[in-house]
Amino acid sequence: MKWVYSAAYVWAILYVVYHLLALFNRRLKPETSQAFSGLWFQPMAVAGIVLTILSIYYAFLGSHAEFGGRALLVILVALGSAVFSFAISPQSRT
Repeated sequence: MKWVYSAAYVWAILYVVYHLLALFNRRLKPETSQAFSGLWFQPMAVAGIVLTILSIYYAFLGSHAEFGGRALLVILVALGSAVFSFAISPQSRT
């Protein structure tokens, strides 16, 4: 069960990252087509970030070191796997 909780920790962190990427995309490339238009997007994304961070804090209160450490391990293994698969792919050699 500890790995399941760690996976939930990773999911919540990635949810925050997704909101940040959406905000950066709006700021850096306003000319691209957007899935959601309107002035409400930015405050909702910021609210999503803040509420998710609060949720992580309270859901894992007292066990951030344990589950956060495993979450970091999962993220690093996933990143290493992605880099490895890119390095061995035929397209990366051309």
